[in-house]
Amino acid sequence: MLDQISSLVKNKAMEYMTGADQEFSQEEMENVSGVAQETVVTGLKEEVMSGNISGLTSIFSGGAEGLTSNPIVQKIISMFGGNLTAKLGMGAAAATGLSSGLIPGVLGSLGSKFQSGDSADSGFDISSLAALAGGGGGIMGAVTGALGNLTGGAEGAGGGLMDTVKNAIAGGGEAGGGLMDSVKDAVAGGGDAGGGLMDSLKDAVSGGAEEGGGLLDSLKDAAGDMLKK
Repeated sequence: MLDQISSLVKNKAMEYMTGADQEFSQEEMENVSGVAQETVVTGLKEEVMSGNISGLTSIFSGGAEGLTSNPIVQKIISMFGGNLTAKLGMGAAAATGLSSGLIPGVLGSLGSKFQSGDSADSGFDISSLAALAGGGGGIMGAVTGALGNLTGGAEGAGGGLMDTVKNAIAGGGEAGGGLMDSVKDAVAGGGDAGGGLMDSLKDAVSGGAEEGGGLLDSLKDAAGDMLKK
């Protein structure tokens, strides 16, 4: 889905500049659309990593009306304007004007894709927004899968991953090479210890583990650090 979002952002940015009152060279349009791609994808990823899936859903399921007053849209508008100045040397006034006009239209088009019933747009799936955080192959995918499939009844996680993660958190994240290493090892190893990775995570979430500020907070922080590497 990430590639589809990026491609749509570029196409809509190019369309906007082609029809704008200001004239842009082909090189300028390519540069601006590239910055738009980077900014929008980064902005969406940040919302996913912060856990604000509901905020993104409100954008992509609510239509284009009122987008400019949405705090996520305003944030991305500001990010894009700043990036145009920092990366392309565009004047602040011009960058603000371009960003304010381009971003709401781009995000409105994205919303239309997410609401579309056309099979060609099936890749724009609101339920898959969490994949923006790095895909289903890493720890974020594992955590997302556990959260998305919580039905209760997971048993027998004694020891295994749960104890390892608790010990890592309680010990300042250094036990056994650190929380990230422990969880990554569990994922790489097939998650068989203590009833499986998914069962352990389910038990941890449903049991409200709170050590070290919360298991979920620790896992989210670890996932964020993993994506930065």
